[in-house]
Amino acid sequence: MDAVTVHDTVCIEPSKQEILTQKVWQIDELYRCYQGVNTHYVRGGVNTTGVNYFNMRFTFTDGGTGTYVDETSTPHTLDWSFTGTDYSNASLSIGPPYAATFTWNLIEIRENYLHSTSLANVGGNALLLSARYVQIP
Repeated sequence: MDAVTVHDTVCIEPSKQEILTQKVWQIDELYRCYQGVNTHYVRGGVNTTGVNYFNMRFTFTDGGTGTYVDETSTPHTLDWSFTGTDYSNASLSIGPPYAATFTWNLIEIRENYLHSTSLANVGGNALLLSARYVQIP
């Protein structure tokens, strides 16, 4: 077996923001707790949520804007920003026709996946979502 020696090679990892803004993201797996009922969605598999997450997409741009496509394939404007220097929390504001603001917590961004957890109030009831997103090639 021959040995290979590499001199003066610098490997630069893309930043979390660069990974986030490179491609479109879709839900791969999601756990949902609403009104005390736990449900589960797996892309191409089980779906006990009653929501078709297959159509949902997020596109993030470097300028803090983007596009959100909801479960009915309706596009919305998106304003977003990381809320700390460690990239583990973000604020997302979805535009009309169904405007909403979410906070993503416990964010983990890697080269080909994104994890987030969010807590929202829907009709006076707590909604907890924990999701893994994957990039659309």
